[in-house]
Amino acid sequence: FLIDGFANAFAVILVLRYASQLWNGDDTSAKALAIVCLWVTTFINCLGVSNAAKLQNAFTGLKVP
Repeated sequence: FLIDGFANAFAVILVLRYASQLWNGDDTSAKALAIVCLWVTTFINCLGVSNAAKLQNAFTGLKVP
């Protein structure tokens, strides 16, 4: 999920929508959080596919109840 560029853009859109709901429609804070998420995922992808896969596995593990 984090490896594909389109997936990064989709994840940022989801973060933006979710964060704007959390902050009662405050788009400035939500956009800032979305941009930070985009930069973090891009940085991790630049480190390599194996690091991105490790992060993806960690996030998947966090979702499992």
